[in-house]
Amino acid sequence: MINARFDVVITLDKGFEHQQNFAKYPIPIVVLSVRQSDYEFLLPLVDKIKVVSATALPLGVTIISPD
Repeated sequence: MINARFDVVITLDKGFEHQQNFAKYPIPIVVLSVRQSDYEFLLPLVDKIKVVSATALPLGVTIISPD
């Protein structure tokens, strides 16, 4: 991730933050908290992803979920 110069990692894996040592990898992580990875579940998150990605993300995990 660092060599590829990632700015952020976006994942559906809710356990991702517990599987990696992010003190070693200073890259913000965005976890999409949805029941399923189907379009109908992801679509409501698009505007939230745009808002979050337009800001300076903190290191560590940011969780985005439908309200």
